[in-house]
Order: sequence, then C-alpha cells, then structure tokens
Amino acid sequence: MSLCMTLEISNTYAGGSGINTLVVINQSSPESLALGNYYCERRNVPPENVLCINWDGGQTSWNHSEFTTSLLNPLGEMLAARALTNQIEIVVLSMSIPFQTIFNSTNYNSTTS
Repeated sequence: MSLCMTLEISNTYAGGSGINTLVVINQSSPESLALGNYYCERRNVPPENVLCINWDGGQTSWNHSEFTTSLLNPLGEMLAARALTNQIEIVVLSMSIPFQTIFNSTNYNSTTS
C-alpha cells in the first residue's frame, strides 16, 4: 500500500495580505516614500491600496482639524471611490505622519485609534 501526498507551497502572511492592506504615505517626506514603497513591494500591496497625503507639519502631533483634513477624510473618500470599504483590514502609516492627535488642551489620542 502506498500513500501519495501533494504539498502546495504558497506565500502566506500573518495578519492578512497585501490585498487587505492600505498603506498611507506622506509624499512630503523622502523617508516616508522610501519606506512605504519598500513595504508595498515586500507585502505585495497593489497600487490602488496606497493613499498619498501631503503633511509638512511636525512628526509628533497634529490637532483634530489637521488630522481630519489631512488623513481621515482623504482615507474615507479613497476607500469609497475605489470600492475598498469591505476589503481593507489593515491600515499602515508610513513614516513622518504624526502619531498623536490633540482634541483640546487635555484630550489627546493616538492617530491610529
């Protein structure tokens, strides 16, 4: 009696694949462009899953209005326009995008929350 097994080898990624990932790149930063493009290449993120923003401010924080105008609204518009709302599971922010959003003098939040 003989047993025959076939193994299929494929690329697998923990936490999703490039098709389910959206990468936000700050076009105003050469470092953000380089890192974002490298990430997309390594994770097979398609070009339609890339959002380019222009942020010339600081890298630590921005106020709620700046966050909404520069990132939140363009992100929502892009997802709707490209019909990606049911596909994207992961949003990756490349370098040179503030990590802290200030709502008022005592209320801070993480940009990624």
